[in-house]
Amino acid sequence: MAATPVPMHEEVVATAIAYQPTTRFNATRNTSQTTLADAGEQISMGLARRLAHHARVRLVNAGFALAIDGCELHIETVCDAPSPADRSYTVSFVNHRGGRIGVEGILTKRGWPVLDHGFFIDGEGVF
Repeated sequence: MAATPVPMHEEVVATAIAYQPTTRFNATRNTSQTTLADAGEQISMGLARRLAHHARVRLVNAGFALAIDGCELHIETVCDAPSPADRSYTVSFVNHRGGRIGVEGILTKRGWPVLDHGFFIDGEGVF
């Protein structure tokens, strides 16, 4: 069975957050914790739409069209690389009860998604 084409449309992105990892060290110079904080950067709307479209196509082709219908769209990246082209992105669709499904580890080439690490499902807010 052939995959159903998903048209490129105006994705409504709820959030596009860049996180900056911060590592803390203890008195013996060992790593004690790493936390993520908002880096204050914005992902361009064009890149956000291309990432969202990539994730939607992957999920629809895998049979999750009904699961993501009507969900809020969130995009995140951990910006430990200086260039946006060297970062990996996570696109998640969040339902009204807080459950998330999405595609993580999306890599880009010249601003277009080319590869990802796969799907994830997080039901932390559902129960």
